[in-house]
Amino acid sequence: MKTKLHLFYFTLFLTFCIQGFSAPIISNVSVSNITATSARINFSVNAQNSTTNAFVQYNTTPTMTGFNQVGPINGNTPTPLFYDITSLTPNTLYYYAIDAYDASNQAAVTITGSFTSGGTPPSTTNAVVSNITTTSAQIDFQVNTFGIQSTIAVDYGLSPTTFYSYNGIANTTTNTPTPFTFNFTSLTPNTTYYYSVGGYSPTLNGNRILGSFTTSALGLADNEQKVKFNIYPNPTSDNFTIEIDSNIKSVEIYSLQGHKVMTSTSKNIDISNLSKGIYLVQIEDENNNRSTQKLIVK
Repeated sequence: MKTKLHLFYFTLFLTFCIQGFSAPIISNVSVSNITATSARINFSVNAQNSTTNAFVQYNTTPTMTGFNQVGPINGNTPTPLFYDITSLTPNTLYYYAIDAYDASNQAAVTITGSFTSGGTPPSTTNAVVSNITTTSAQIDFQVNTFGIQSTIAVDYGLSPTTFYSYNGIANTTTNTPTPFTFNFTSLTPNTTYYYSVGGYSPTLNGNRILGSFTTSALGLADNEQKVKFNIYPNPTSDNFTIEIDSNIKSVEIYSLQGHKVMTSTSKNIDISNLSKGIYLVQIEDENNNRSTQKLIVK
């Protein structure tokens, strides 16, 4: 009888030891509530009757950083827990690891996993080009970034595939289609320009609206009157004089490619620095009347 009693107490002691000193157990791991910038790590911890703390780590690489404590946990059944991760980058793969340590520093088997943050790419709509002149134009369009910090940009150039001018016009967050305006300046007259407009975040490129427009040719608008003037000598190699009845407001000289090469407000203009060739001289008088004549530099 004594032997059986000793065996009973030994078994009870052994059971207590197993329950008291077994390492914690992590189970029921999942990821929920994923948005563009946040996610929730769900898991359960069985503390195995020893006060236990759980730790969640996460990073954009499998090498973990930081310890985010959840707990303490007690008891001998799985306790549901969670940790909310914030300030994530949209549309990005994240790795996570869950650890648990009891009072005697016994560790649970580490659970690892990964998830991808969400996010809707910016949407660009309603691009319209207006107010086209010889050297300028205006484009209006709308962008919805769906709550993600994004750069709004306009690119343009002389090729439909290569844009030499990049212009970031805003860095913002919107939740509805929001209007934006960009003014093209210093353009070449009578030239076709190609453009691309839209928004993008560090990880989400929205749609781009592609299009083109052609600047006006040098000359007069339909509602403008010509101003009468003469250039002499023409051809010339050093200078020329403008013969005009009214006062001159401005003189602009363009190459045949549409590049402005000189400006002046004088009737006597030194063009000795210009290369040989044919140029266009545009005059605007004090009454805002304009006209253009050809100049030959020999």
